[in-house]
Amino acid sequence: LRFKSITAMILKSIIEEFKNLSLNEIMDILNSDNITERMSVLNVEDITKPDAKIFYDLLYHIPHKDGMFIDLEPQGKISRLESFLKRCIHTGSRMIVWQRKEKDGSFKEDFSDLKKCVSIWIVIHPPKELRGEILDLNLSSNSPEMNEFTDVLNTERIYIMCLHKDIDVTDKSALMMLSVLFSSKLSKEERIFI
Repeated sequence: LRFKSITAMILKSIIEEFKNLSLNEIMDILNSDNITERMSVLNVEDITKPDAKIFYDLLYHIPHKDGMFIDLEPQGKISRLESFLKRCIHTGSRMIVWQRKEKDGSFKEDFSDLKKCVSIWIVIHPPKELRGEILDLNLSSNSPEMNEFTDVLNTERIYIMCLHKDIDVTDKSALMMLSVLFSSKLSKEERIFI
């Protein structure tokens, strides 16, 4: 997941700001911080609350537009869906709080410089009914008065990519690519070939 080509495909498939860009354009954005083929990971330890430390699996800063933070969280399987969803929301929310903490431990009073935070959970063995789905958890409002605040409501986005069990070599989506990469049914050589 640290390879820029894989990250670019994931970003293009689910994040609105990247959908109209080519994979090469996304790779150029990802290369602006680092010229290697792998992504540079930020410090993954969040001690915003010392008694409630969490670790992000792969946390990146993406220098696109106003900048955004991307957290990739591969998961084996979901045992209790409700508990898992709460964990996703908690982790995504902590990325917002983490941005506000000052070096001295205090918190910024100004919220104007918050960067968008996207938490992408890749579930390798999802429940049968969710296989092949991409779930989008976000803040929204059904009030027309809130339409002008869509960007604010989209400051935190959580996506859950539920991988396929069966492999379809004609499907070139990011979801199928991840299903191939994480498949225990395929050998390393078969994964590379596909």
